[in-house]
Amino acid sequence: MLEGLKPNGWAAIPLRLIVGYGFMEHGYAKLAKGPDTFAMILHALGVPSPHLMAWMTILTELVGGAAVLVGALIPVASIPMAAVLLVAMFSVHLPYGFSSIKLTAITSTGAQFGPPGYECDLLYLACLIALVLGGPGPFAIDRFFAPEQTNGNSNPATAQSTFMQIRIARPTNRLQEVVAFYRDGLGLPVIDHFKNHAGYSGVMLGIPDDRIHLEFTHADGGSPCPAPTKDNLLVLYIPDTRMFRCAESHGAE
Repeated sequence: MLEGLKPNGWAAIPLRLIVGYGFMEHGYAKLAKGPDTFAMILHALGVPSPHLMAWMTILTELVGGAAVLVGALIPVASIPMAAVLLVAMFSVHLPYGFSSIKLTAITSTGAQFGPPGYECDLLYLACLIALVLGGPGPFAIDRFFAPEQTNGNSNPATAQSTFMQIRIARPTNRLQEVVAFYRDGLGLPVIDHFKNHAGYSGVMLGIPDDRIHLEFTHADGGSPCPAPTKDNLLVLYIPDTRMFRCAESHGAE
């Protein structure tokens, strides 16, 4: 009942919010404390060119976080962001195990925690992978510049097919009887009809899926082609037993 209220890709919104804000917060914290302070930490970890890497990390977190937050170029932005996470995980957090929250004691000054593990690194990586594979979702900048797609299908031919209407047209020399069978016997509604159009008259009937129509035509001067034989079948499947019995009884009449 709630399917119509669920926009396509809505789950990407909370992922973008937490990943985008989280990265920007970490980048701003490093910038506020001073890039030189972070460069000293990188130098202690043995990272080459610590000052350059400090600025690259801060820019990656600020710019990449903003890109994820607004849904712009996430597949591109996720590459340096993932690199920052992997470096942090293997150079800092890995020796301390999985858990990022290690409550060690409660003192008069508050809770005391041990060194964080790599749990949060994996969570951020999982969110980035989900956004890359599943798309940025609604309200994303990329949506305004991407070509129109349907149901997430990037194949133009397939996307266009969802808007196609199928009409099965067949000639007949017994138009009134055929229409009576499908309209009164099977209960298909008459959608439209035409008379003396380029020498033809016809009736269109609708199948429950309104994208599919049946059209029966009759040439006013006699059919230019033979009517369908018994081998030319038009099969309609009626899954509801009650409806099938009802149509069967109408057909027998």
